[in-house]
Amino acid sequence: MLEQSLPALPLRDESTDRTYQSRPAPVQGCGFALKPTARGGYASRLIPGSMVLVYVLRGEGCFVDWQENSHRLVGGDMAVMPAGKRHGIQQQADGQWAEAYVIFDGGFGDQLCRLGVLDEHVSVLHPGIDRLLVHRFEQILSKLQKLPDHALPSVLLDVHELINAAGLLHKEQRAPDRHQRSIDAACVLLSENLGKRMDIEAIASKLDMSYERFRKLFRQRVGVSPGDYRIRRRIDRARAMIWQHRLSNKEVAYVLGYPDPFTFSKQFCRVTGQWPDHYRHDLEART
Repeated sequence: MLEQSLPALPLRDESTDRTYQSRPAPVQGCGFALKPTARGGYASRLIPGSMVLVYVLRGEGCFVDWQENSHRLVGGDMAVMPAGKRHGIQQQADGQWAEAYVIFDGGFGDQLCRLGVLDEHVSVLHPGIDRLLVHRFEQILSKLQKLPDHALPSVLLDVHELINAAGLLHKEQRAPDRHQRSIDAACVLLSENLGKRMDIEAIASKLDMSYERFRKLFRQRVGVSPGDYRIRRRIDRARAMIWQHRLSNKEVAYVLGYPDPFTFSKQFCRVTGQWPDHYRHDLEART
């Protein structure tokens, strides 16, 4: 579907890394990546001096930010990973994940926050799939491949323009209408108290909608039913608990209110495409 609407979108594997006078360059890497399995995600780790932006072109995954908040990532989202903080991305193992990324000096990222180009409290931007934004990644990649060392600092201007463009698109996408404000509020409610049962009909009533109207509007705006959305948030939280704290299936099931570890494992597999033990194995292989 994405390729039909945007046939020129570069879903491919191509990247480059640069050093600069025996130390990390101002812009250290850029590229495009296809990740058809759970391997190759951004393991939970610290990158001391670099900021990383990951722009999802296709697929779905989970981003755990430096505050241990879990975010669902889909095509058109951009994860912001500041220097010196722990974070990570795990894509679903369904063969769909495609991304563009850029790695640059963390000090420059701090300057962009001070200037208001980036908001240090926002870990995910939602610019949507934008061909001109993808082209900015292509330009950065091309310059890193071709420019001599002394010209590499100039690529920071391209990074600045990319982030500014993503921020403007994010604001345009997030300008809410009345219905979108209701759906945003529902998403917040559905993401809370994940270890307890939730009455979705009560949420519809709180938003002054009939249950059927709420369910139809939610699916139109979010792409899944309210019940499936909550299940995905529970599994996102489960991945974060396994990822960040190495909890067992029994411990995760208890915290998230599942009746037993098998019920949890079965739902985890249905959502992510792999069993929790396989997920742990992949994490251990990368760390």
